[in-house]
Amino acid sequence: MDISITSKYDVFTECIFLLERRNLPEGDEFPKTIYDVIQKICEKYNIPFEEFSDEIYILAEVENFIMDNLEIEEKKLLFYFGIESQSDYSLAWALYYTIRKQIIFNDNDYENPHEFDLRIQLIGLVLNYNLEGKEIITEKDLNDFLRDYQCTIEDKWLCTQVFYNAGKFQKELLEILEEVSDLFNQKANILQSYIDASSIFLKEYFLMNPESNIMKQYNLQLNSRELIIIPSTMGFNTLKWDHMDTDGPEYLYAGIMYHKIGSLIQKYNHNEETLLNRLKLLSDKRRLEILKALKNGPLCGQDISQLLSLTPATVSHHMNFLVNEGFVRVQKTGVRIDYYYVPNEMNLFMKSLNNVLL
Repeated sequence: MDISITSKYDVFTECIFLLERRNLPEGDEFPKTIYDVIQKICEKYNIPFEEFSDEIYILAEVENFIMDNLEIEEKKLLFYFGIESQSDYSLAWALYYTIRKQIIFNDNDYENPHEFDLRIQLIGLVLNYNLEGKEIITEKDLNDFLRDYQCTIEDKWLCTQVFYNAGKFQKELLEILEEVSDLFNQKANILQSYIDASSIFLKEYFLMNPESNIMKQYNLQLNSRELIIIPSTMGFNTLKWDHMDTDGPEYLYAGIMYHKIGSLIQKYNHNEETLLNRLKLLSDKRRLEILKALKNGPLCGQDISQLLSLTPATVSHHMNFLVNEGFVRVQKTGVRIDYYYVPNEMNLFMKSLNNVLL
């Protein structure tokens, strides 16, 4: 595998990370600001907040500057960036893929066969479902597919809107991203030292350690296509995998604090409350069945739904818990989202449990 690591951020994905977090559902389980995210991590793993103070003040300054000066109505932001959990992909990601591929939609010519096919591909990205072989070549075919497809009424409505208004939505999203990017770039200079440090660390970690735990965790093969690793500030606490471009390079957005957070969790995570919460999470029979199924190999949501006779909504509910706890990770390849079991995280949990009880 040809791995390259850049010291330059991708400003559009920075905007998407920020606006997705700010448009999560209401509730204590969905922290929306950088301060709230870190506070929740500190409370959950018994980490002193001072361990993060230097980076958090800078990141929060950028976040607050953008949100205080952004002049876009909340309803529009929710439409493009709203997600049910951080393991989901918003409409913005699907449309951003078409922008990156320089696909231009003409809403006045959607019946043109080439234009029609592009819109069906976009709907596949929105649904995270591979529509190849579905023979959707007319509007009636699309309506029949959406009628039978297992998803919410809201998702069916969204797909219909995307089909007829792909050009309009793409243009609106680009305008939003450009406005947010202008604000982000005004503050980017105070982030550059953290991006540079993260880039140096990533080069040492990945290029000097091709068989590292992260490489194994993501099942990266040395003979597969190019991998571009990009440091992320607004996605500071996560690794986000982007396989949407199936005939181009793969992208891994690496949060600049991802490894630091992981190291601090291992250092401080010995409190009994965390262990009890995780034991409670794993006491649900359906979550255990999901983990056992994933132990045999990656599965998409529809695979799990059919295998365990669960509704898509139930699968999504349980995956949200498992992903948030790190027992499962998400990987998107083209239009398909697969879930992978993370045995290393389970081993760390069992080790913590062992230290408490034995």
